[in-house]
Amino acid sequence: MNVGQMIGLLLALLFLSVSTFTSWHLYRVWCRTRRAPELLMMIGLLGVGPLGFGPSLVAEGVQATSPETSALLRILGMFGVSVGAIGFTCFTQVVFRTQAGWARTLVFFVALGFAALMIQTVLDYRATGSDRIDPAMLARGVLLSLIWGWMGVECLRYRAIMRRRLALGLADPVVVNRFALWALVSIGSVVINTFGTVMGVRAGANAMDDELVVIVTGAIGMIDSVGIYLAFLPPRRYEAWIRRIAATGSPTTKTT
Repeated sequence: MNVGQMIGLLLALLFLSVSTFTSWHLYRVWCRTRRAPELLMMIGLLGVGPLGFGPSLVAEGVQATSPETSALLRILGMFGVSVGAIGFTCFTQVVFRTQAGWARTLVFFVALGFAALMIQTVLDYRATGSDRIDPAMLARGVLLSLIWGWMGVECLRYRAIMRRRLALGLADPVVVNRFALWALVSIGSVVINTFGTVMGVRAGANAMDDELVVIVTGAIGMIDSVGIYLAFLPPRRYEAWIRRIAATGSPTTKTT
């Protein structure tokens, strides 16, 4: 393992740790509130993080010694990511487009699409072809980018609404900042998915075998990890800093 791969591994472990701990935090919140947004966000982070990215990361490590085990772990990882993506899609619909019929229809087709892709992967996957980027992987990458993109757009739209309310003293600056942070996480995830998919198709192999992909994915993943942490587990000093900026009317508020 070279230096680039080592750095990528450490950053990947950081993302896994943050997503796992945040999922546990959201589960505890859901146990108190029994509200759908907390549950759906927990499912999303749990699926994409420890249940999705976790097995895929282990699969990379055992590929050379046990292709069959690697293939099984990849399939499990894809299933976790699929469940997480459906959770995020439901979250976006429930939080931002509760009354929109088109959004409910979109959720249905996203779930149907991931189910179909998962079935195709299980039927077609072979251990000897574990490095191959098959149509299911490509379609899954495109679908994930679209889901994250939708969530990012909705967060930016709602942040703009909340900023207007904040100017009238009708919104909490920490909540406004939370929408900005989650938009950052969403956009970063779009970049990771798109870049990884394009590089994988270009190489005709598993994108994570490319050191550049590992480094770029790890770096953006680190930014996502910080965004997730500050959005759901913000330190009191960070919250105080955000409120202080909002109270003083600093221009920084416009980009926070």
